[in-house]
Amino acid sequence: MNSLYQLTNSTMESENSTFVTNDKEEKLFMIFDTETTGLLVNKKKANNNDCKNNQAINIENPTEEDPYIVQLSYILVSVISTNDVSVNPCITIKKIVDNIIKVPDNVNINEIAVSIHGISKEMSSKKGITIIKAMNEFMKDIKKVDLIIAHNAIFDLKMISIELNRILRLCLPSNRSYKKIQENIDFINNVKNVYCTMMSNIKICNIKSINKNGKEYVKFPKLCELHQHLFQSVPNNLHNSLIDVIVCLRCFIKTTYNVDIFENCKHKIYRELKSLL
Repeated sequence: MNSLYQLTNSTMESENSTFVTNDKEEKLFMIFDTETTGLLVNKKKANNNDCKNNQAINIENPTEEDPYIVQLSYILVSVISTNDVSVNPCITIKKIVDNIIKVPDNVNINEIAVSIHGISKEMSSKKGITIIKAMNEFMKDIKKVDLIIAHNAIFDLKMISIELNRILRLCLPSNRSYKKIQENIDFINNVKNVYCTMMSNIKICNIKSINKNGKEYVKFPKLCELHQHLFQSVPNNLHNSLIDVIVCLRCFIKTTYNVDIFENCKHKIYRELKSLL
């Protein structure tokens, strides 16, 4: 993945995308994902209706029981589209960020979590950057975008809020960074421009399951299930947050613009992204 790290902060145009000069609309999207040391404790478990109904996140002060982020990845994508559905949108990847996070020395990453995402305590310590550095860049970018996109978005937003609250606890109110961190927490806790690819595609995937009472219901689609429904294939290497972001991006563009970035966009970046799956 070294070539991808070199693409951070660079701009790449999709070569075959064309658009007319009138009635065009440009939007900037952030697709992001986190990998963590575990799941949220019961009282903070993600309620997906919060995301669906644009309710505030409202995270309390984090506790030792709450998980830590071990990987944070995102892609910024510009899409210029028109009212003419026969014209493909112009899709430009503006930035790719993939960070391993160095967790505190007293925090363990249990074997179950490592078996899922492959990030051990040793990897976190040797290759990770501080959560403060990762959050500074992330928050600067998330405030620029028109829409924030994630699969099971409420979980990832709650994790961002938890980590920001941890950072705040390390600051004295007199510190000049204290106000900025509090503003970032308020932004995440009250963000409205969120699109969850899981919640938005329940009916499209229409996956039936049986609950504990023996009744049939339509379940939340996993990211791999959404991708399989749209592209008839299951991607490899999921639960690496960069891979999940790539898959989520492909699904979002397909369901929103009916364009497959791996087939319709010819720039080499899309071939590189596809090779990771």
